[in-house]
Amino acid sequence: MIEKLVFTSAVEGFFISGHYGSDARKGQSLLILERKFFSLVSVGIAKNDNVTKVKVETCLGCHLSDRPGDSFVSKNVKTIYVQPNQWILISDKFLEGELIKVLTESAPEAAVVDISHGRTIFRLVGSSARHVLSKGCSVDLHPTKFLPGSAITTLVGHFTVLLDCVELETIDIYITRSYGLAFLDWLKMSTEEFGFRLGK
Repeated sequence: MIEKLVFTSAVEGFFISGHYGSDARKGQSLLILERKFFSLVSVGIAKNDNVTKVKVETCLGCHLSDRPGDSFVSKNVKTIYVQPNQWILISDKFLEGELIKVLTESAPEAAVVDISHGRTIFRLVGSSARHVLSKGCSVDLHPTKFLPGSAITTLVGHFTVLLDCVELETIDIYITRSYGLAFLDWLKMSTEEFGFRLGK
């Protein structure tokens, strides 16, 4: 009998809920969450192929922005511009494998790759989120520059990550799964001065 594969977090056994680090700055304590059970699909469309682009937007009711750094939320899916003619689509509205199935059937000309099991997603919530990330990032993360609805691929520490500004004090971090645990360790060390809470 073939056993069904079960999703296992890259930080399984190391992401233990609780408060850690300094108690002296509890007002700036950071909440670190791991976001699981999302469908992530990379979508590439040939340059100037507006027909395929419209097919993708129509079948999912989403918007594929052509402006670098755009992160756009629709009813069923979030789209993030990652480079010319390429986007990442994120959703928790589809069962495993459904999102890519919808895309391949509705827009067969698009190049689609399911990367759901290839990424670990962390969410930072708190007034110190930008300060912590700035310790290892050369990008200007000031609230007047890195606004909600913005995303950027950059280095944090020595890790390549995709940062997605969800709200002024909420930032999602997408990182290659194999680096998830090492990046969590970096986050913990960088956040100790503020104190932090690992949550579910």
